[in-house]
Amino acid sequence: MVSVVMCNLFNFDFSKIDVFAHSIPDDCKEKFCDHCNTTIKYYDNLIDKYSLKSKIENLLNNILGENHTCKIENVLNIIREIIFLHDIGKLTDDFQRKLNGENINVTHSDLSFIIIFYCIIELNYNKKIDSVLTNVLILLSYSVLKHHGKLKNIKTDLALFNIENKKSKIKNIFNKLKIKPNDILLDFTFCNRTWKRWNSEPYGIFFHRYISNNFSFFILSKLIFSLLISSDYWATMEFMKGEEFDINILNKEKTNKILKKFHENSSENNFNPNINKKKEEFLNLDLEKLKTNNYKTHDSLNEIRSFLNIKSEKSLEEKLTNNPDKKVFMLNLPTGGGKTNISLRLALKIAELKKIKKMFFVFPFINIIDQNFDVISKFLGEENVERLDTRFIPENDKLDDEFDNKDIYARFIDNQFMNKPFLFLSHVKFFDMFFKNDKNSNYNFHQLSDSIVIIDEIQAYNDKIWTEISNIILAASEYLNTHFIIMSATIPNIQSLINMEEEIFVPLFEKKFNEQLFSIEAFNRVNIKFDSNLNLYNDKKLNVEKCIDILNKNKSNNKILLVLNTVRDSFLLYDFLKEKIDDRYNLFLLNSTIIKERREEILKKCKEEGEKIILISTQSIEAGVDIDFDVGYRAYAPIDNIVQVAGRINRNNKKKSSKLVVFPDENARYVYRDSFKSKVSFNEDYVNKLFKSGDINEFKEINSYYNIVIDNISQENQNEFLFNSRSNLNNIKSLCFKEVNKDIFLIKGDTISLYIPVNKEAIDLWCNYLNFFNDELNYKKILEIKEYRKKLTKYSINIFNYYHNNVKIKKFVNDEIKYGYYYCENWEKYYGIEKGLDVDKFKKTIGEHEFEII
Repeated sequence: MVSVVMCNLFNFDFSKIDVFAHSIPDDCKEKFCDHCNTTIKYYDNLIDKYSLKSKIENLLNNILGENHTCKIENVLNIIREIIFLHDIGKLTDDFQRKLNGENINVTHSDLSFIIIFYCIIELNYNKKIDSVLTNVLILLSYSVLKHHGKLKNIKTDLALFNIENKKSKIKNIFNKLKIKPNDILLDFTFCNRTWKRWNSEPYGIFFHRYISNNFSFFILSKLIFSLLISSDYWATMEFMKGEEFDINILNKEKTNKILKKFHENSSENNFNPNINKKKEEFLNLDLEKLKTNNYKTHDSLNEIRSFLNIKSEKSLEEKLTNNPDKKVFMLNLPTGGGKTNISLRLALKIAELKKIKKMFFVFPFINIIDQNFDVISKFLGEENVERLDTRFIPENDKLDDEFDNKDIYARFIDNQFMNKPFLFLSHVKFFDMFFKNDKNSNYNFHQLSDSIVIIDEIQAYNDKIWTEISNIILAASEYLNTHFIIMSATIPNIQSLINMEEEIFVPLFEKKFNEQLFSIEAFNRVNIKFDSNLNLYNDKKLNVEKCIDILNKNKSNNKILLVLNTVRDSFLLYDFLKEKIDDRYNLFLLNSTIIKERREEILKKCKEEGEKIILISTQSIEAGVDIDFDVGYRAYAPIDNIVQVAGRINRNNKKKSSKLVVFPDENARYVYRDSFKSKVSFNEDYVNKLFKSGDINEFKEINSYYNIVIDNISQENQNEFLFNSRSNLNNIKSLCFKEVNKDIFLIKGDTISLYIPVNKEAIDLWCNYLNFFNDELNYKKILEIKEYRKKLTKYSINIFNYYHNNVKIKKFVNDEIKYGYYYCENWEKYYGIEKGLDVDKFKKTIGEHEFEII
C-alpha cells in the first residue's frame, strides 16, 4: 500500500482507505493513490522533458510582480499538489458505487476543486501564503474544475459556481481521510458570497493589476491545464492499456543524425552538401551580380537559391548570437526562391545552437502540406515525423485489410498527442492550441516550450485576427522560448499591430536587400497586367463566348490558365468550352468540388512536358500548387490572391517572359468580403489605380497594399466603441476562454460535407463506414471510425453552409446527413467526375435552395 504525504496542503494518507479511481468492467480497479502517483509521474516527466520549471517560475514572477515575497519553489510545490489532488472528488460513496457498476450520475471535478479551494484558503488562514497568491492559486485550480470539460470565462464561471448540495459530500471525503476541517473555513467555502465576489469591484482591481495586464496568466493557465489533462489521460490509459506512455521529443542524438543527413549525405535529391562546399563563395557574392544577364535562365535559379540558403543561414546565426531574446524571424522570398529547403536549413541551425524539443511545420492548405512533407520528411526519418491533417493516410497503411487494435491506438496517440519530434499540420490546428477551449485543442499546449514553428503563407489567415496572431506569437516566444520562422513571398508587417516601438519580428534580410532580390530577372518571370478593356462579364454574368477570343490569341502557348472567382462560373465556362476548343488541347476543370483522385490526375497531367492544356480553376489553384503555365488570365481579386496565381505562371523560368492578365469582375466583392483586405481591394479609387496603371511592380505593389491594410486594422483597433481585436485581446488576457473560442477563428468552418459515390469503391467504402454504427460504440470502435474517415476524403467535398431566407442550408438537408456526410445518392443529376458540382442542378435536386458555393 502506498502512503502519499503532501508537503503544504494536507498530509493525506490514502493507505488507510479502500478507494479507487477507475475500473475496467468485469476485470479490475485502479487504486486512487496509484492514479495520483502515475499522474504526477507524467507531470514531473513533462516538466523535465520540456524544461518547464524555469518557464513557470518566470511566469509566476511576472504575475506576482517584483515586490512579492513568495518563495517560488513553494508555489511550484503547491501547483504540483493541485495536480496530484485533481481527482480527490472521486472519494465519495456515490462515485465508488459507480465504479462498482451502479448506473448513477455523479461528478467529481467540482468536488475536487472545492477541496483544493479549501486547502488553499487554509494556507492563507495559517499565514503561509498571502491574499494575492491565494487568488492566483485558486485561478490556477480552475483547471481541475474543467479537466473533464471546456474552459469557460473564468471570473463568471467562478462567480456562478454552484455549491448547492455539495457540503455533505465534501464532509464525507474529509471523514474518510480522518481529517477534521476548520468549520469557519468550511462555512466560508460554502457561502454564496464567497463565489459572487469574483465579479465584485475589488476583484476587478485585482484582475487588472495581476491577471489581465499582459499575457502571462493566459499562458500559465493554458500550460497548467495542458499538463493536467495530458498527465491525467496518460495515467488513465496506462491503467486501461497496461502500457506506459513514452514522450517522444527531439534530443541531441536525433538532431546530430538529421544534421549530418541534411548537410553531408549527397544524393540526387539533396543538393545541400554542394551548397555547403561553396559557402565562402556565396558569402562573398555581391547581390548585384545576380542581376546580370548570367542569371536569367532556369539553370541560374539553383545558383540563386543556393546563395539564399547560405545568406539566410548566416543572417539567422548572427541574429541569434547578437540578440538571443529575439525569437521571431521573417523570411521574405520571391516565389521560386526555395523557401522549403531554406526553412528546414534555418530550423536545423536553431536546433544546432539551442536545445529544441519539437518542430512544427504550419501551412494553410493541404496541398502545401503535401509538397513540404514530401520534400522535408526525407531528411528527418519516418520514425520522427507525424502528419496531423485528417486527409493523410500513410503509405504503409495497415488498415486496408483489417483493423489492428494496437496499431490504431498507437496511431491515435501519435496524432492526438503530437508524439513525434517533427509535426506537419494546418494553421487552424496549430492556433487552436491558443484560441480553443476544448480538451483536444489544449492537450499539447505544453509542447510549444523550446520548439520551433515554421509558418508559411501567414497572409492567407483571416486578417481580422492578424493583431491577435501577432500578439500570441510574441507571447509564446517570450514565455515559452518558442522560435518562429514566418515565411512567404508576400508577408504583411504584422508586428506593427503590436504596441511596441522596438523591432520584435526580425527580418532575415534588410529592406534594401529584399528590394534588390525581388528585382532579379530570374524572379520577374511574370508580368502582371491589369486590362480594363477585357470585359468578360456583362451585367455581372460571365460571357463565356468572349473567352474563345482569349484562347485564339494564345494558340502559340502550350499551357493556358484561366482563373475565375466562383465554382459556378468555372463550371459554366468548362461546360461551354469542352465542345468549342481546339482538339489539340486537353481541357480540365479544377475547383473545390473536384474529388481528390481527379484532382491528382489533373495536376499530374499539367506537369507533363509538351502537353497542350487549358486549365479552368478558382482559388483552388493559388497557393502551393506546383504547376507551370505559359500564360494566365485571372478575374480581379485582392492583389495577394493575384500574386499567388502569378506564381503558377512561368514557375520554372523556362520562358523569357510570360504574363498574367487581370480582367474586371464586379462579383469579386461578394466573394472576398468581410475582411480588411476586401475593404482595400474593392475601394473604387484603388481598383481604378490598378487598371489605369496597366503593369505593376509586384514587390512594391504588394507592400503598399499591405501597408494600407495594416493601417486600416490599426485604426479600427483604436476604436473603443467597436468589437475588434482590442476586445479579443482583452478577453484573452482576462481569461475569457469561452469568448476567445467563439470570436477568434482563422477560417469560417461552417460547412457541409458531401459524399459522392462515383464508383463501386466509393459505394463499398460508404457501406463499410455505416457498418461501424450498427452496434454500440466503444473506445476501440471510435478510434477505428476516426481512422476510417480518412478514406472517405477520397470521395468527399465541402461546401459552405450559407443562409437561405435566414435559415442555414444544412437545416434543409439535416435529416439526410449521416454521421457527418450528406450522401449524394442521386449524384449523377448534378455531379460529374470531370466537371465537379453543377450548383444550379444541385439546388434544384435538394429543393430549390438558393446558396452560393465559392
